[in-house]
Amino acid sequence: MSVRSEAFARPLPLKPERPVEAALPRASLLFGTTRGDNAQMLNLAQALGWPFEVKGEVDGVPMTVVDRIAHAFGYRLRRNKPLLSSLLWPDLILCCGGRRVIDALRIKDLSEGRSKIVCIGRPWADLDLFDLVITTPQYRLPTRQNVLINAMPLNQPSAEALAIAADEWHGDIKHLPTPWTAVLVGGNSGSCIFDANAAQRLAAEANAVAAQTGGSLLISTSGRTPKPAVDALLSQISGPHFAFRWEKTARRNPHLGFLALANRFIVTSDSASMIAEAISTGCEVSIFEVPLRRRSRWLTEKRKFGHTTHQMHRWLTEKGLWIPARDMNAYRDNLIDGGYVLDGEQANDSFSPRRPRDLDRAIEAIHGLFPSLSPPRGSDDIVKIRRSHAHGFAIAG
Repeated sequence: MSVRSEAFARPLPLKPERPVEAALPRASLLFGTTRGDNAQMLNLAQALGWPFEVKGEVDGVPMTVVDRIAHAFGYRLRRNKPLLSSLLWPDLILCCGGRRVIDALRIKDLSEGRSKIVCIGRPWADLDLFDLVITTPQYRLPTRQNVLINAMPLNQPSAEALAIAADEWHGDIKHLPTPWTAVLVGGNSGSCIFDANAAQRLAAEANAVAAQTGGSLLISTSGRTPKPAVDALLSQISGPHFAFRWEKTARRNPHLGFLALANRFIVTSDSASMIAEAISTGCEVSIFEVPLRRRSRWLTEKRKFGHTTHQMHRWLTEKGLWIPARDMNAYRDNLIDGGYVLDGEQANDSFSPRRPRDLDRAIEAIHGLFPSLSPPRGSDDIVKIRRSHAHGFAIAG
């Protein structure tokens, strides 16, 4: 019998054999220009355990504006991008903010609607365009079927990264008395202003904690911390401490090391991501309130609106025609009410931090978009998934 006829004589299997990964949905991560947003997408993709790739081809602001205006009037501008020339479209598209929304919509159109779009944060667009929006209270998006309002962003350093950072920085601070209180300092933002007066108040609060606990302070500033504020903060610190002045050329940054080694945290209120990272450690966290800018105070002030005005605001927000100002006070108050952070009036010995479930809730919501899948993995498997997919992505563009 010839080789050809012998091959045809073999009984065919009832189902073609294929690796387990082939049965899982494929994801594309549309990276933007903000490191914290990209970290959220990466954390979520690794926790899902699905094969994924990262696309980093970000248009400039002028081109983004032109695309958004054209889309609003029903036009689809063609773009010559590698991510738009794929022969195998993803099942899931993850994006953050408004810069990559048009690319996500292009991919969904080219896949004839098969690709599901999940946006993290606020999309700056019509909410009906997305299969799911995963957001947090400071963005003040309306409650609706395709909007998941989590307590905090999905910023959670991996166990491996924390272990490496702990080994790197333990020698620098081991001479300091414990417990160690990390003071994570942000700075100016679109809604907050961190000046010398605020820095001095932060120093007083940190000194009080160190005196009460008998320990030391681990102080880390960031690229957004103004130099006068850094000078004012460090000049008022008393007692044992380790201070890191952020510099663009610095070869080492202790941020992850402090997250791994500190026993408790004081975090400035301007950074939702930094607060979420501290909470993810399971340690005691308190939030230092950074003053809001005058415009932010006015836009986020609680006002009594009539039913008609309220409904109009909701409709404009849902259609992406009105973007509510970021309300960091709402974010902080929600974390206090939920038991994630320490209330300033609460005794330390009566506080037991609540464990965040935001990543689990996000995974469950995404699995709900793919009803044929098996039940989602629980949080106990996330570390194992991250290890197995540590090198499971490629950056394109």
